[in-house]
Amino acid sequence: MDAQPPESETADYEVLDFHPDTSHGHIVAMLQRRAERGIVLDLGCGSAPLAEPLRDAGFVYIGLDVNAHCLDALRDRGFGAHPIDLRRLEGLGATLDAAVAGQPGSPGVTAVLALDVIEHLVEPHVAVHAIASWMQERDVPLLGLSVPNVTHRDVAVKLLNARWELTATGLLDATHLRFFTAATLAAITAACGLVETDRMDTISEWSDQHRPVGSPLLHTTTPLGRFLADLRARADDHGATYQFVRLYEPAAVPAVAPPLPILDPAADPDVRIAVVAAANASDDDVATLRADLDAQTSTAWELVGHDAWSDVSCSHVAVVGPGQRLSVRWVEQFVEAGSSWHGMVLRCAPTDSPDDRSWPVRYEVADDEGARATPAAALAFPVAALGALGRDLGDTSATALHRLLRDVAPYCGVHDTGVPAVGATGPTIGDVPGGDDPGGDVPGGDDAGSLVLVERWIVDELAALRQRAAADADSAARLDALAAHGEALARDNDWLNAELRRTPVRMLRRLLRRPGGPTA
Repeated sequence: MDAQPPESETADYEVLDFHPDTSHGHIVAMLQRRAERGIVLDLGCGSAPLAEPLRDAGFVYIGLDVNAHCLDALRDRGFGAHPIDLRRLEGLGATLDAAVAGQPGSPGVTAVLALDVIEHLVEPHVAVHAIASWMQERDVPLLGLSVPNVTHRDVAVKLLNARWELTATGLLDATHLRFFTAATLAAITAACGLVETDRMDTISEWSDQHRPVGSPLLHTTTPLGRFLADLRARADDHGATYQFVRLYEPAAVPAVAPPLPILDPAADPDVRIAVVAAANASDDDVATLRADLDAQTSTAWELVGHDAWSDVSCSHVAVVGPGQRLSVRWVEQFVEAGSSWHGMVLRCAPTDSPDDRSWPVRYEVADDEGARATPAAALAFPVAALGALGRDLGDTSATALHRLLRDVAPYCGVHDTGVPAVGATGPTIGDVPGGDDPGGDVPGGDDAGSLVLVERWIVDELAALRQRAAADADSAARLDALAAHGEALARDNDWLNAELRRTPVRMLRRLLRRPGGPTA
């Protein structure tokens, strides 16, 4: 299904069989349940494996392709077939009109398909816009697209191993010119005025890129493979998606084709803190928080609602709970740390107020008991890291924030600024009902499908090491006590010898010669 012209009009083409579990089968299933029976225009049809299934379902199938050989074969099967070159879009509307006009007496066009096609184009966004514009002008209700998912777990993991291996067909087909993620497909279709109405993606846990088979990166039976699979699964639900198969309807197609989505490096925000008042904060708590923020030595903060933090251009987000007071350097010390310790959770120290609770200066991933005394305001979470790990601040309770810390810390690490910046006069994790339940002995263990960097056996081994270290400390203390006792005995012995040296030798001999005593 190559949308580009071959070197010869008689060039061979790939013959694909129809299978219900492929992108073709999924499109047919979606059209059967969503579309009125009418003409289906299949752009870049290739060997047209879905021609007969669509005809059997009551549709009128017309295939369009650049390859004259496949068009001749399609006509021999009794279907309409017309040439099209999707690289040259100036005459696209006229070409589609001509294809429809060749079916006199047929119902109107109910769908246009471009399956495994636009990834072969230099400007796929321009082609999608041109197709959507024609559909809107002709009141065609549905557009079906399928594209391979370049972020399939196999491809993502192999890139970490410096492998980008082209194949004759599949995810990295050598003829692909553009590559799609779920986000880029959504961006292009939305910019073209298309609204998704249905999806039926193809799923493959093992793709054609699952090579070499013995690689420890690709198998979840290995600790490394399990970690990489877990990390990929955090990003979105498409780690095993082989193809995105979607139906759209043209809603508000713009007059001009949108630009291709390109990352703007300048879009990264400066280090700024989005400050969120906890959901259980009272109006008085919020007023106090506002006063503390107004007194800050740094203006790199923004107070936002607990459900709007992801919409602001801030690098970190922090939640302030009831009764928690901020020192004037609270923002400043987070900004200074965030400028150097990128991607890490930031954690400050308690102020010196006598009412403050204390918590360990250093955070340990495998032992977070002490961290449960950390108030929410002592933490600043990197927004980009939360997005990369599929986490958010949907719940701003103390228990939820502690679980979030325990969940992301193995991946991000925690940088302790050491700066006293928070007065923890309000409730901490241990004070919250249910807060004493850590939800399992692994970071994030209480969440269904929680994914962690630290394997359970490592956590258990660390716990055993801590126990052995405590026993060694007791033994060392006993040895120190014995050594001190030995030193005391040595001092007493030295004193006794010194005293004996001062005693007259004659007196000692006389004492030794007393009756009953030893003789010299």
